[in-house]
Amino acid sequence: MSIVRESMRFGGKVAILTGAGSGIGKETARRLVEEGAKVAINGRNKAKLEEAAKEIDPSGKNIAILAADIALRDTSQALVNLALEGFGRLDIRAKRAGERCCGCYSFPCLR
Repeated sequence: MSIVRESMRFGGKVAILTGAGSGIGKETARRLVEEGAKVAINGRNKAKLEEAAKEIDPSGKNIAILAADIALRDTSQALVNLALEGFGRLDIRAKRAGERCCGCYSFPCLR
């Protein structure tokens, strides 16, 4: 039985999400896509990201992946670029990875 949502509260929005290969991050990505968003997801394990992406959006039209360590400074910018280049905008950012970046918990790291 599928759930039909009356509200597409994230319709037309684009999100970036770290730690999205499994667990809470993956389920957050699923919920965003179910409610109309396009998402660029990140994690360190490419195989898990690919599996999550296929499971969440088999068409691949609403999801893009970046396998890289978000603790590395260049990864934050690469994830932003993935969303902008793939979907034309960025509205939502959520950090679900359990790592600290450069000693802080901000995203993207400003140091």
